[in-house]
Amino acid sequence: PRSFTDLRGFIGFLGFCQEFIPLYEVQIDPFRTLLKNAPPPGSMSKEEEASLLKEQRNDEHSNLFDALRREASSGPMLARPSDEKRFYLRTDWSSLGRGAMLAQPSDDSEAIDAMDREIDGGKCEFDLTISNTTKRLRPIAFISKRVTTQSEKALHSFMGEAGTGVWAMDKFRFYLFGTEFTWICD
Repeated sequence: PRSFTDLRGFIGFLGFCQEFIPLYEVQIDPFRTLLKNAPPPGSMSKEEEASLLKEQRNDEHSNLFDALRREASSGPMLARPSDEKRFYLRTDWSSLGRGAMLAQPSDDSEAIDAMDREIDGGKCEFDLTISNTTKRLRPIAFISKRVTTQSEKALHSFMGEAGTGVWAMDKFRFYLFGTEFTWICD
């Protein structure tokens, strides 16, 4: 974005595809910080806005813009939900924000077998940190939210994680209501 008007437009565009971008609210926070110091819309010419924005931008903003542009323009990575598969809700919390991913096992046989073993009483075999396994979860949707109040920022980690779980279950209730699912958290 070359001006504050362009930056507002870019954030507005990203708002339409935020469910496809992990931790969207946390990622765009540097842009929102830039807009706090921006002049009101229409109070300056686009050239004046551009020079003011150029003074305030840094390499972090350029790298973030490139990363978010790639995220928004890359091919579809989300799976369609299936009634035959178990849902997995992965949540995380920090003093900066909260996020959640709703996922289901991929279609390969190893992932389906792991899901079936869990349904039969076994432990959850899906580890999102291991990349060299074929037991993969495919994301259905992402949600995120910035932590804005001082009381939320001061929460102990287990209270923040629990609150994030309740928040995510409410947001994804359309998928989770009346079904068994696995909640994965720290």
